[in-house]
Amino acid sequence: MSNQNVTGLRSNKDNWFTCVDTEVLKDEVLSPEAKLVFSVLCMMAGFGYRSCDPADDEVADFADLSIRALYRVYYELEARGLISRTGWHIQLIGHNSPRYREEDA
Repeated sequence: MSNQNVTGLRSNKDNWFTCVDTEVLKDEVLSPEAKLVFSVLCMMAGFGYRSCDPADDEVADFADLSIRALYRVYYELEARGLISRTGWHIQLIGHNSPRYREEDA
């Protein structure tokens, strides 16, 4: 795989599509805003990557949320075990979360 330089919403990638965990999109507990932000984070991470370092204002702007609403969504995603954050770094856990067990499928 070639080295793909991804910085926020700009990239030198040839394809412009996003892979989002189906189980996250089907989650009946998550708010629509949380599903949207998770999708934005997947896009920012790029295909085949499970982490990104987005600026809060960039994610909020893309999802059409205030920074305060974005922080509530981050909390919701962390509480469901779908992401983990360390400073600017966000690790996407998605369907590998303990919340999505094999027997739930």
